[in-house]
Amino acid sequence: MGLFGPPNVERLDRRGDLEGLLRAASYKKDESVRRAAAVALADMTDLLITHLQSFNLRHVRLARAGLLAAGQPAIAAMMFVITDHQSLHRRQDVTFVLGEAGAAAAVDVLIGELRDPDALLRALAADALGKIGDLRSAMALRSALRDPEEPVRKAVQKALEQVGG
Repeated sequence: MGLFGPPNVERLDRRGDLEGLLRAASYKKDESVRRAAAVALADMTDLLITHLQSFNLRHVRLARAGLLAAGQPAIAAMMFVITDHQSLHRRQDVTFVLGEAGAAAAVDVLIGELRDPDALLRALAADALGKIGDLRSAMALRSALRDPEEPVRKAVQKALEQVGG
């Protein structure tokens, strides 16, 4: 980031400086800097999704923040992670990020996750659907109230309250 001016997004991108790009994505003084940083982060979507597999929690947090900052271009890639049945941990993280992003485009994919064998993924999907708040998910959430796992049922109940179902 520039000491006496706006961040140089092009240089940050060339260096692969994820933290610098994240700072630039929230640079309040210049919208064009924020947009350029979001585009650079969107170009890094595959790398960010790969970083979700890291055992280093700092890397995981940065990857999540990068995906959120990338915005809409990253949503399709994250939905692909789910529909392609990639690793469970990666699908869990992507589900969390889709909820944080309020990704209405992902509602149908997240509804499908309510039937996954993994209870944590089902709970994360319910949580994400609640954060998105789309009424299309209400019927699937009502059905998920019969989930055999109590933590999933609690997440579903909370999501239904958020959705208004």
